[in-house]
Amino acid sequence: MAEPISQTQLSQLLGHHRHAAALDSSDDDAQMGFGRDDERDGPREGQQNRLSRWLTHRRLLSDCAAIAVTIALALVTEMAFPPFERPIDAAVLADIDLRHPVKQNIVPTWTLGLTSFAAPLLINAVTNAAIAQSPSPSVFNKPSVSVAVFKRTFRFALSLAFTLLLTVTTTNVLKKSVGRFRPDFLDRCKWSIATMACTGEPDVVAEGRVSFPSGHSSFAFAGSTLLALWTVRTLNLYSRPSGFQGSLYIRRRVQQVQLDSGRDVELQNRNSIGSGGALPHSSLKQAQGLSRAGRFYVLLLAFVPMWAAAYIAVTRLQQFVHHPTDVLSGALLGTLIAVVVYTTQFW
Repeated sequence: MAEPISQTQLSQLLGHHRHAAALDSSDDDAQMGFGRDDERDGPREGQQNRLSRWLTHRRLLSDCAAIAVTIALALVTEMAFPPFERPIDAAVLADIDLRHPVKQNIVPTWTLGLTSFAAPLLINAVTNAAIAQSPSPSVFNKPSVSVAVFKRTFRFALSLAFTLLLTVTTTNVLKKSVGRFRPDFLDRCKWSIATMACTGEPDVVAEGRVSFPSGHSSFAFAGSTLLALWTVRTLNLYSRPSGFQGSLYIRRRVQQVQLDSGRDVELQNRNSIGSGGALPHSSLKQAQGLSRAGRFYVLLLAFVPMWAAAYIAVTRLQQFVHHPTDVLSGALLGTLIAVVVYTTQFW
């Protein structure tokens, strides 16, 4: 039997490949330079130190600053610029597609905050807490379990907020620049032949000039797409090892060293944690063994928020406040922004 090796010898054996695994895109401690120093303190002191250092790290602060800037941009694009005013000529007045009556919102605007932000955030927090209670050994199953759950949930909240803010800002810019008439524009306008101008409320008339793209559609699909992508990755639908290729190399090297030495090395678990809240290495075998039916259930779960977003988009057509191309463009815009943010934060 081979003589057991020490932790130092193992680190030297792994060499520069260790750095690739340690910098997994969602390993907050590795990214922000936290090591084992906090483990030398007591459980409560270690939690407080790790959390305080994490909350004040320059990377997290820069992310919060970026979100603050995006909030300012969203407010500016919403309130500072009037929409482009297309001329109202005989062709517009005769267009039957613009003669639909004004109706109340089937899905009020304020509910978008619940369906696209509050609900995904709650699902994320509950899922992280459930993974934390898993019997399999992982970074969660330590005295800092609550800190780990908080960090992953907070990080998802930042990514979700940034996604929605980018969507709102981009949608506002397009709406104000294009100035497309809504299907109910003429009912809002109340055109007067005597004055040759709209006699409706100015705010109501201006709201009738921002049809393209649909803000409800883009906002709903942005939040639901990010949640769906995160769900698929968290449940390891594609059964791909998390992290960079270096992480896969590290895991196999550690397994080989364990086989030769017969010792349990904690580094294996530290370098095998799934990214973006994915299942830990100790659960990968089970995740990789998902049957086709199991994968279908994961897909079904991921499509639930997409169905909710699709319903919100369809209501805009039922209400005659958007043209079909407005709704389709909004859905594509929200989905694209969510995919871009997801790939930079969780992939």
